[in-house]
Amino acid sequence: MKKSIATLICIALLAGCASVGVYADEPMLISENPDVTEDIAPLPIAEDERTGVDISPFKLDAAVNALVLGDSNACAYGTDSFDPEATVPVDGSFASIAAAAVLRNDQSAALFAKSGATTIDVLDLFTNPEKAALTEAAVKQSEFIIINIGGNDLLAKLVEFKEKLPIVKEDEKPIITDELLAELQDAIVGIVGEDGTVTFPENIDDIDISFEISVDDVISQLSEAMAEGVEEMTANIAAIVGAIMRINPNAYICVTGIPSGNISGVAAEYGDEFVEALAEMTETVTTAANAAIKSAVDELTNVVFVDVNEAAADVETMFQADGIHFTAEAHAAIGENVGNAINEYRRIDQVKKLLFGLI
Repeated sequence: MKKSIATLICIALLAGCASVGVYADEPMLISENPDVTEDIAPLPIAEDERTGVDISPFKLDAAVNALVLGDSNACAYGTDSFDPEATVPVDGSFASIAAAAVLRNDQSAALFAKSGATTIDVLDLFTNPEKAALTEAAVKQSEFIIINIGGNDLLAKLVEFKEKLPIVKEDEKPIITDELLAELQDAIVGIVGEDGTVTFPENIDDIDISFEISVDDVISQLSEAMAEGVEEMTANIAAIVGAIMRINPNAYICVTGIPSGNISGVAAEYGDEFVEALAEMTETVTTAANAAIKSAVDELTNVVFVDVNEAAADVETMFQADGIHFTAEAHAAIGENVGNAINEYRRIDQVKKLLFGLI
């Protein structure tokens, strides 16, 4: 009789959760379904040497029950509280607000983040022999883990592409870069002189050539490069989540999306038309990136996705003047949403455990 009453209570609780927009058919815990781990992405090894995120100043203690992995937005860059040496989420950051929502008063959160960090830098925490042991220990004892990474991956793709552009504007006239000159020299058959000899141009002044690359052409090429960046970034995020799940299969993980900031300022010298087209393309890429990240983690156990753009949709000014970093108001809105998402998932998970007699 007691078992029947407990079952009815659990069903009622599940129905209550469903009524506020949470589905009762969330995936089971890994402990209940070990096969889930087969779908976790493998952990790649970073080939290049990187300093990455410095966690050496961090001292792990028993109070740590949450871990934040991320970049400058996780560090609250540009806000009054920003501290590049911080090893705990700073006051007013979305990370500290979310942590406060899920932790007890006697618990604390660790911050493994750095301004400019990419997904490779976070992967480095798990693969670098000098960092892996501390990272594993922090993950193992953390019940909650927040991952806020990926924006710099896409920004790096843009900067990399920009450096390869053959034409820049200088006094309204196109000029040819040394890189393009080398490519032209390889391609040109040769210049035939009056005496029949064939020579190759040695400097830019010897080439009589004019051409144009349209904004549409450049944006099209850049879109392809950014699409590759999204694919690489998403695979890395999936690998980060996979590494966490192997270390601590019972941790509740929240992956935040990529902010749709205005990064077109990095190419302002190409003129208003290009900047406008770049801003439009960035929004498209960001939407695709968030859809890809959500798809990659949606079916994984104990993982929730929060789109930071949706979380801060009602904020009057989401970004600082640089168009990339969150304002204090945005931090507050995103932190609240992340905390709510984790607590909601945990509540349903605990009801399931109760229902199936696991607790």
